[in-house]
Amino acid sequence: MDEKSIELARQALLFVTLVYKVFLAYLDAIVSIFKPVARKNIKGQNVLITGSGHGLGREMALRFASEGANLVLVDINQANNEEVRAEILKEHPELKVVAYSVDIRNEPDVEQLAKRCLADLGEIDVLVNNAGIVQCKPFMELAPQLIERTLQVNVLAHMWTIKHFLAPMMKKGRGHIVAISSIAGLIGGKYLTDYCASKFAVVGLMESLEREIHDQGANKGIHLTTICPSCMSTGMFQTFTSRFAWLLPILNAKQVANLIVDAVLENETFAAIPSITLFFHRLSYLLPVKVNLLVQDYLNYGVKPHKTQ
Repeated sequence: MDEKSIELARQALLFVTLVYKVFLAYLDAIVSIFKPVARKNIKGQNVLITGSGHGLGREMALRFASEGANLVLVDINQANNEEVRAEILKEHPELKVVAYSVDIRNEPDVEQLAKRCLADLGEIDVLVNNAGIVQCKPFMELAPQLIERTLQVNVLAHMWTIKHFLAPMMKKGRGHIVAISSIAGLIGGKYLTDYCASKFAVVGLMESLEREIHDQGANKGIHLTTICPSCMSTGMFQTFTSRFAWLLPILNAKQVANLIVDAVLENETFAAIPSITLFFHRLSYLLPVKVNLLVQDYLNYGVKPHKTQ
């Protein structure tokens, strides 16, 4: 056989191998629908949560504690953070729980956080990037410093924590990184331009990192989970509207936290909460732009600009 024929045979073999692997992957996905998912045990593992002092972060901390995990609580508001720590230790005195006040926008501060965690508790097994802020203003009213702050807290902080906590996970071949994005990271929303940009960035970051870890052959032990919840009753938004509240309701933070921890225990890669929002996300790519806008107007699902304090 000449060189060209050998290359064609090689390409054909690669394609057949791909088809076979795709078939097995689909078969595995179908079987998993009917087969109960084995949950991993995180008892005794160290879980770090950013934005742990209130809302969703607090609820996740309480749920992780109920699973027997030790906790590193990270929040800029130390008073709130200490309250959560005390609440957990009152219910679970056997756990190791530390609370740190850290400005995770700053990479050097996150580096020091990683060193402190190692000294006080040991290596982190599960990293939950939850901290986030929202401005909720018309784009032309957003001051440059507000845009920068949104991107620093909502995106760069993810990068800094991953940068300093992923390496030990890779070294031991085991770990889990969780990113709390938003439905606003899948579908653009009015008065949320900087917020949507930051949450879209988180989805892209996690998807790209997933590909990178796969390429490096470490994906069997390192798990990534991206969560995209819709609006929650945490006080983050002043005014929220929904024509069909039974379909697209304001979510309860505790219920969302439970779904997130369930997703972590089952090593899910992605979860939209509620799942119907993923349908609307996929539908948006099939509809013409004008139809998309008409549907969004009809659903009346979104937020109003925050009133200036």
